[in-house]
Amino acid sequence: MVASALLALLLLSQAASPAAAVASFQGTWTISTVNGQAVADLGKKMSLTFTGDRYSQTTDGQVMERGTFKIDASKKPMTIDMRITEGVAVGETQIGVVQVVGDTLTLKTNTVGTPLRPTDFKPQVWYVLIVAKKAR
Repeated sequence: MVASALLALLLLSQAASPAAAVASFQGTWTISTVNGQAVADLGKKMSLTFTGDRYSQTTDGQVMERGTFKIDASKKPMTIDMRITEGVAVGETQIGVVQVVGDTLTLKTNTVGTPLRPTDFKPQVWYVLIVAKKAR
């Protein structure tokens, strides 16, 4: 009976994980750095917005890219697949890893169309590393 209860709790926690993971991304995030360079130093304002299973990226208030995303919270770190539906790379999928800690989102993706997924959050050639703060 204890084993059944533990199994049920495990299944419930796994079922809730994807929804909780997606919920933690919802809203607008102000991008503070890209590949270690402060966005403010570039004279730009950039943001990422996640609504449901959709995202958009803006620069200086103009939408640069839109698409859908899928999170796999069972992976460590969590993985993200971003299917681009509007922008320069329309039709491509960008894959990466992502984490949300408090009000900070860290996202590392491959170069668009490259099939290699990053495995950590260290800066690396051919990958894009974004750090963003939850907009208030």
